[in-house]
Amino acid sequence: ALVLGRRNSLNPEIVTAFQQTNLAHFISLSGMHVGILAGSLWFLLRTAQIPKRLRAVLCIVVILTYSMIVPARAPTMRAVFLSLFFLASCLLHRRIHPLNTLALSAIVLLLLRPYELFSIGWQLSFLSVLGILLLYCPVRYQLLDKLFFPLIFLLNSRFSRFQHLLYGILELFAVGIAAWIMVAPVMLYHFGQTNPLSPLW
Repeated sequence: ALVLGRRNSLNPEIVTAFQQTNLAHFISLSGMHVGILAGSLWFLLRTAQIPKRLRAVLCIVVILTYSMIVPARAPTMRAVFLSLFFLASCLLHRRIHPLNTLALSAIVLLLLRPYELFSIGWQLSFLSVLGILLLYCPVRYQLLDKLFFPLIFLLNSRFSRFQHLLYGILELFAVGIAAWIMVAPVMLYHFGQTNPLSPLW
């Protein structure tokens, strides 16, 4: 399920539990997996001191190969196209803009399969990334301003490891909140429920 997107052998009760808690993305192949693959490969090739353009070509080959192995679902294909556009910008020495890249990925996918616009997977996939791009910074600012800095002030600069851990947790929490804000209305519309605790989980 996590590597190749095959969920046939999963217990239906477990799948239902993940869906009810809005955590089904943990047991399904998603854009995050493509991102981890692309990011890890990029890091390894950079560590091996492979030139940037050759690095981009190798990553494109691996990502395209992976996209042919896994099911062509909207979240996976979105991430594939996002990665390909990013890598193409490296080849062409062009600066990339995240919102433009997301919009271009949406346009390409809709040109290939226009009916996907009405698919819940397509809507959730693109809206969650859009939420992160638009709302992550403001949510992060509020969390740091209201929680992190007052707590650090109380601790009087002690427990530096705790500070780094808390900072990292709040950043991840900000990503979860930003995505949830954008997808919660869609979840309510399609399923009649949404779980406000899903960013915390």
